[in-house]
Amino acid sequence: MRKAAIIVAVVVLAVVLLAILLPRIVSLDALKPRIVALLEEKTGRKVSFSKISLSLFPGIGVKISGLSVSGDPGHAGENLLSVPEAEIRVSLLPLLSGRAEFNKFLLRRPEVLFRKYRDGTHSVTQIARRLEREEGQAPPREEKISVALQALSVEEAKFTLILEGEDGGETRWRIDPFTIRLSGIGGARSAFEIETRIDGAVRGEIAFSGSLARQGGAAADPPAFHLDGKGMAFGQPVTADGKISAPIGTARMDVTVAFPKIDVEKIPKIFSRPPAMLSEATVKGVASLAVKVSGSLQALGIDGELKFDPLSATVRASLVPSTGAREWSGSARIASLADFAKILGGEISRWAPAGRLAVSAKGKRPGC
Repeated sequence: MRKAAIIVAVVVLAVVLLAILLPRIVSLDALKPRIVALLEEKTGRKVSFSKISLSLFPGIGVKISGLSVSGDPGHAGENLLSVPEAEIRVSLLPLLSGRAEFNKFLLRRPEVLFRKYRDGTHSVTQIARRLEREEGQAPPREEKISVALQALSVEEAKFTLILEGEDGGETRWRIDPFTIRLSGIGGARSAFEIETRIDGAVRGEIAFSGSLARQGGAAADPPAFHLDGKGMAFGQPVTADGKISAPIGTARMDVTVAFPKIDVEKIPKIFSRPPAMLSEATVKGVASLAVKVSGSLQALGIDGELKFDPLSATVRASLVPSTGAREWSGSARIASLADFAKILGGEISRWAPAGRLAVSAKGKRPGC
């Protein structure tokens, strides 16, 4: 027993020393041009980083400092991605055969600047198109360096979203910090976790986790996934359930997002500038909201239902993001104006209204 314990202690000590000393001894500078060329080929963007080193703990990998990926060609000087520190983990078995197969990416404190244009394109449209073309090509010959992404972790990111309006103006949203963890990418079931804070017209924290389970097996074409998730958004419980498919081109979805128990007293706090109606009223109670989103970014359908007894409302809308065309219809019903006035409180409750109220409306806007 004592001899076995000594052997184990020696092996552990050797592994620890190896993990400490090997990254200082082995230089990976020779790999730098290959990694840059691989990333530039995949993205079609200018890629650079300042330092590369070997990492053995908690897994075999490569650490990269000062990584940057250029932004849209139309915005010179902007970076789509800037990462102070990144780590790329390597699969062990391919490494033993002389190949470096990167399977896990970890990005720490990255800054992302994402633009969405009024014609429906965005900062990664060109990158997505390059990847789509590669999917239809013959498999490349085996390279010494390859990417087989199985997991992705983005920690404490700063995400800036810039939306271009129809008048050419811009609206900026700040999401900071933003953390997302994906595992099981490419497998039968992928798990994800999202933690973030949004600061814009609405503000608050979001913590959401769930899974994407592949349906119909690996041979299904197009691949389809069942989405199942739950968490908290702006202090309210939220769930998501539905189907996402990924045919060649634009992904399609049929997903329902539900807020089953909304504490309406907290709603004014999520707005940076609450509407006068919300800030002046003393609304209390519990509501529920369900929104179903179907279609793709080419053509979206939205169905929503709100229940806040004695109020119930439904809305149906269709939207073509690329042209701005939209059509909508909605209806609302208050079963008791007296009960509704009591919920709102303030001056409205003093009016002591009676009876019921039903309204409906619809609208249409052609695309540009």
